[in-house]
Amino acid sequence: MDELKSAYIQGLSSRVKALTASKNELEINGEVARKAIRRISHSLRGSGGTYGFPEISELAERVEESSDSNISKALDALLQLLKSSISEHQTSPTKILLIDDDPDIQLIIRRTLKEERAVKLTIVSSGKEAISVLSNESPDVILLDQMLEDTKGDELLNMIKSNDESRDIPIIFLTSKNRPEHLKRFMDIGAKGVITKPFDPLNLYSQIKGILDSD
Repeated sequence: MDELKSAYIQGLSSRVKALTASKNELEINGEVARKAIRRISHSLRGSGGTYGFPEISELAERVEESSDSNISKALDALLQLLKSSISEHQTSPTKILLIDDDPDIQLIIRRTLKEERAVKLTIVSSGKEAISVLSNESPDVILLDQMLEDTKGDELLNMIKSNDESRDIPIIFLTSKNRPEHLKRFMDIGAKGVITKPFDPLNLYSQIKGILDSD
């Protein structure tokens, strides 16, 4: 599933929540609730086909054009379809292991990636902690600082790559060393990519995805 479809599916959860809340208001404040339901359905009617989900557009159209007496029944069918679409296309979260001993960097990345529902983040501050985590877990990607208190990032990379269980995990360096010879060296020793500090928190996740999706 491409990124646009994935983003659309993720956004459906908020639509389900809003439609369910409006449905619960039908008996209390019917006119307002029906207007809200038809407004959301109108949006789904247009976007469903655009993102490759024509069945969502079709049921959303039925809700939008249904009579006041039938809107609840039509809405039930739409909600069931939305929930099944979310379940069917839901992808497992990307498991990211951050190895960095800077509390400020940890905080920035935690806050930034917390907004990404498709991410499960684990943070450690040392090479020793990282090796312990990797003995029990297999992240999808490692974000690795070059300068750690107990080791250097390139030395830790060699340790990770020498282990059969972790050798294939892509490693992205987080570093302030941004000279061309430094970047080349990181790639030569087996890094999947490099993100230089300071980085833009708003673009961090897209940078990670871009590196992972590159050949």
